Amino acid sequence: MAKYPSYLNQVKDLVEQHRELVEEPLLLAIYYAPDRNPEDVFLFEILDNFRGGALDTSGDILEVLYGQTELFVLEQRNAMLHILLSNPDEFCDAAARGTMRMIELREAFGNGKAQIVYDNGTCNVTTQPPPPAYSAFSVASCTLAENIFLEMESFG
Repeated sequence: MAKYPSYLNQVKDLVEQHRELVEEPLLLAIYYAPDRNPEDVFLFEILDNFRGGALDTSGDILEVLYGQTELFVLEQRNAMLHILLSNPDEFCDAAARGTMRMIELREAFGNGKAQIVYDNGTCNVTTQPPPPAYSAFSVASCTLAENIFLEMESFG
């Protein structure tokens, strides 16, 4: 069984590849381990202009599953790589609505099983010990991050 954060180096390598995207620049990437599927690897990415910046409020954050590849080797035969993709507005909307994926992300941070592996600087996110007002982790002055995590705190 994969134990978080045993895939950290592979996740960082994958995120470096995603940083090269031009049409949908990577803003923030989070490696985390929710309670479900403990043998799987989870990566949450916020991309500028993903879905053209449109909101999809019909369900939850888009989650794409991949099996093992030559570039991303998984320890367990049936393990999967879950990549969750969103744009800033959709991410904030999902946080405000308290979707399952946002709850999982908040809980992973609360359980010490999540870390930011890339921040392009526009979100000013910090993983320093949180002040009492934040249940997941602290953020500086990013409207995106403030909205996300203040909303997440309100339903958690």
